[in-house]
Formats: sequence, C-alpha cells, structure tokens
Amino acid sequence: MGIQDAVKKVIDDNGIEVVNNDNFINMLSDYGAFDTIPLLKYILNSVIKDGYLKQMLAIGVWNEQSENLCNRFVAKTGFQPDYVSLVFQSIAFGLGWIREIQMPEDAVSGEIKQQTILPNKEEPVVLVTDKEKADFLLSKTEFVNDMKAETGLELTNLSFDICDNCSFYINFEINGKIKKNVKDVGIDLMVYNDKNKVKTIESLWGYEQWWLEHDGELFPGHSEESCYISMPMPIEKVSKIRIVQERLYD
Repeated sequence: MGIQDAVKKVIDDNGIEVVNNDNFINMLSDYGAFDTIPLLKYILNSVIKDGYLKQMLAIGVWNEQSENLCNRFVAKTGFQPDYVSLVFQSIAFGLGWIREIQMPEDAVSGEIKQQTILPNKEEPVVLVTDKEKADFLLSKTEFVNDMKAETGLELTNLSFDICDNCSFYINFEINGKIKKNVKDVGIDLMVYNDKNKVKTIESLWGYEQWWLEHDGELFPGHSEESCYISMPMPIEKVSKIRIVQERLYD
C-alpha cells in the first residue's frame, strides 16, 4: 500500500487525531507505507518532530500556504523536494483535502533500488588507517534526539574506521536501561552530501535486537556495535551525519 493510501486508511479507521499519536508512523509501517520508498519514513518523522505537521493542520487546507510550508521544510532539511512533496500531499490526501497526488518520476517508473548485502566486519575488509578522515566524519556527526531523556539509553564511544574513500565502519556502545513506557528503540543514520541532500540511510541498531530482562527492566542485549556504511560519494563530500532515534511506546 502506498503512503497516501496508508495515511487515508489509518485516518479513516482512527480519526484525524491519530496523526498526533506517537505510534502514527508505526501504524503506517504496518500497512507497508514505506516499503517501496524507505526515505519517506525519515521525512515524515522530521515533519512531525520539527512541528511542520502541526503547522499544516493549522492551515487546514492544501493551498499555496501549504506548499510554501513544504518548501521551507526542504530548505531546512535538504531532503529531496519530490519526496517531501509526496509526504505532505499524502497527509493532505488522507485528510481529504485533495483527491490525487503527484508521484516522483522514479517512484512511478520503479527505478528505486535499495542497498542489500553489506560486508560483515568479520569478513576480510581492508581498513585504511586514516585518522584525518575518521576525525572529519566524527566532526560531521550530530544527534537529532536526546536519547537518554527520551528512552533511557545512551550512545557513547562513537568512532569511525575507514575502509576506502566511499565506505567506513561506525562503531559505538549502547548503555543504560530502556524506560518502561518504551517498547522498542531504533537508531538510524543519515548521510548528507555537500549539497545538503540525503544520500545514504542505514539502520544502526534496534528493531530486531535482543533485550535482557533483569528485575522487570529491559537492558540492551549487546552493548558494543559496529555498522558498515557505503556511500555513493567520497568521504570529503559528506556535509553532515545525523543519528536519529525512533521509539515505539506501549
């Protein structure tokens, strides 16, 4: 089911107020809203967290003001305009403000592809000792959420191992204990190019991780993690790396 149909289905079944529900994105995921274009999930997450959804609801109609809001979001985040427009239009479609939406050309043609098999760190990947590049990536890394305040978990000891000029391992530790009202946590990474466009998205941790239970509380099953990241550009073209935390409430 496309994102526009999923939004309409969730709103029809639960009412307009569901868009303010913390599990709105997870409900859309249940209908496969992001299966074809995973990037839409991150865009919608930013639309909600940065307050653009509330502003859109306040406008109450799809008009020039709504389109300007969409354009301001693009200018701020650097997400691809076509996909941002698709997210905003899908919300308008689900709310009954419009009857049809404009799909991005590559979505219509089916040319969207996802990276699949990535090397495991135990495999013979030759790492290039390049402290300058590793320090550069670290300087470009920012956290979107206050993880410890929101979930009780903390990502620490962040470091990078350079594989070649277009790929690296990001290493980190997860510490703390998950809050009782949080069912699960996912941590994702987004890499932006020098034109402030998202070029790579990877899941770093969570979703399918094991949790250890002790005295009724949940702790991460594994604290030391490493994730391989491959980019369609050289490291020197990276403008920022954003680490985003998603959480699922009970």
